[in-house]
Amino acid sequence: KVAIIGSRYCSSRAKKITHLLSSSVGSGGHVTISGLAFGIDEIAHRGNLRNSIGVIPFGFQATATSRHKKLCNDILNAGGLLLSEFPLHQPAQKWTFLQRNRIISGLAECVVITEARKRSGSLNTAKHALEQKKETFTIPWDPLHKDGEGCRLLLRQGVVPILDLTEWSELWGILSYLESPQSIEQLIILTKQTHPNVLQSLLLLIRDRRVTRRSDGKYEKID
Repeated sequence: KVAIIGSRYCSSRAKKITHLLSSSVGSGGHVTISGLAFGIDEIAHRGNLRNSIGVIPFGFQATATSRHKKLCNDILNAGGLLLSEFPLHQPAQKWTFLQRNRIISGLAECVVITEARKRSGSLNTAKHALEQKKETFTIPWDPLHKDGEGCRLLLRQGVVPILDLTEWSELWGILSYLESPQSIEQLIILTKQTHPNVLQSLLLLIRDRRVTRRSDGKYEKID
């Protein structure tokens, strides 16, 4: 399970990176965890709807925006999961967001903060992740990118920078199962994905010349 979080009002580059990170996690049959908020959270969920866990910062019967309701329904309809520790009618408040952050990091094997300002609530989740000894990653934004200031602060604390999306894909994506040649049937079992999803991932990797299909029908990684 990988928690992917960040700012509500995010840059176009952060949106693209978030989608690539989450879709790679999904292609490997792994779970994306996030907080269902507008921005990075929503993009992370939509990159891996079928394997999403959304941690809600209020009760299940509390008032929510139409956008939030749609995202929740899309996750459930795709086969994902929603969690809340709050009473049914507990409304969203600042403290409920901060309280649920420890659950996001606690459920995950690792936590990724793709973009965050200096005062972003994502840094609170990162704090929990570090206290829980979870492997924590961030994007090393350039010094002129103000929306990445929080990420640069995390780097000073020893958080691991994601420098190569190919390496990330090899760690969490379908490439992680191709250390030896595999048939598409084997990959479906390993990733717990549908045939169309596995085939789509393989075709993209073949297009990018990272995977080849052998004469026996098996797929192998190109070194």
